[in-house]
Amino acid sequence: MDGAGLFSRGRVDLNSKLNVGFTFENGLTPEILLSAADFSARVGLCSTGIQFPLTGKSETELEIIIRINDSTTCEVNWDGNQVYLTGGEKSVVNALHYLATAKRYEEGGTFARWELANNLSVRDPEPLIYEKNWDNNGEKEDLLNIISKEKAADQVVVFISEPADIRGELAGEISTSLGASEVRVRSAFKPGFFWIEEEILPQLIEKQVDRIHIVCKKNTQGLEMANRWLQELYPVDEIIIKQLQITTDRIEFFLEEIEPIYELRPLIERGIV
Repeated sequence: MDGAGLFSRGRVDLNSKLNVGFTFENGLTPEILLSAADFSARVGLCSTGIQFPLTGKSETELEIIIRINDSTTCEVNWDGNQVYLTGGEKSVVNALHYLATAKRYEEGGTFARWELANNLSVRDPEPLIYEKNWDNNGEKEDLLNIISKEKAADQVVVFISEPADIRGELAGEISTSLGASEVRVRSAFKPGFFWIEEEILPQLIEKQVDRIHIVCKKNTQGLEMANRWLQELYPVDEIIIKQLQITTDRIEFFLEEIEPIYELRPLIERGIV
């Protein structure tokens, strides 16, 4: 929990579980409770597991003991695994806030700079568990390499996990390379969502669409849920509402055993557009 400001030096394991206890010796106010909760959350984020005993006094690796008095400052002392915060309510709240948000000096903050003077920042290297070198030029270069080995084609459809501007550039390069009259470079990430947003909705903006029916293939493969393809469309309904100026109740989703993964059926009062 180095980032939290209090840490276990020399500890190297894959399960950085920390057992933390809080003791409020002379009363608890809402402000102190909230600050302690923030600090607890920070400790939890810096650990793969964390335990706060609700009752009893189980053995703890770290015990935070808070003592409130009339002082205008807060003293922080420690004895073994016990850390004492002693001071006025406001100063203790400020101390807990600091511990919850402080950055170590290696990260550009000021916390734990005493390690420099005590030469404690030099730590034993962590054990190497697995190492593998990997190099890749990216999906775009890999795809262009594959395309360069293909013969001429009139129509091309490819999927790649790149933003729309890069996919647009790629479509032009593929068209030039293969002499294709129609090239569609679709998103491999949430393909149904981007198919509707990028290809279908622009055609419907001027059509005065009254309702939208979106049919998703009912998944029957493997262990995934039947609505697996429907889940990938989220939040396409919000995009449709914004683009076509229709209300939520005019967008309906269906699960059917269809051959394509998706079908979008735009309707007007007289029928299908």
